[in-house]
Amino acid sequence: MLIELSGRTFTLRASLGAWRKFEQNSGQKVANIDQTDVTRIPELAYYFAEAGAKANGHTWDLTVDDFLELCTIADLETLTQAVAVLLGGDQKKSAAKAKP
Repeated sequence: MLIELSGRTFTLRASLGAWRKFEQNSGQKVANIDQTDVTRIPELAYYFAEAGAKANGHTWDLTVDDFLELCTIADLETLTQAVAVLLGGDQKKSAAKAKP
């Protein structure tokens, strides 16, 4: 999934490694964040963007704070929707895969 922040495009990838890094570094469980966590959702997006860059063979030189500086209040809805899509996935597709 692609998002644009401050004129820069990032590929978000919801890898298990990104999930784990977020939990280790933030001290928060992904399952416990919600739309009211104004800085947690962009922070999770940071780890997804880092995973996306690495998966595409790009170097990653941003810190969490650097990434958050690229985010504005106007970006929160986009970030929230992107993270929700990545975490929720397609329910129909998931159900179809679960059938024997």
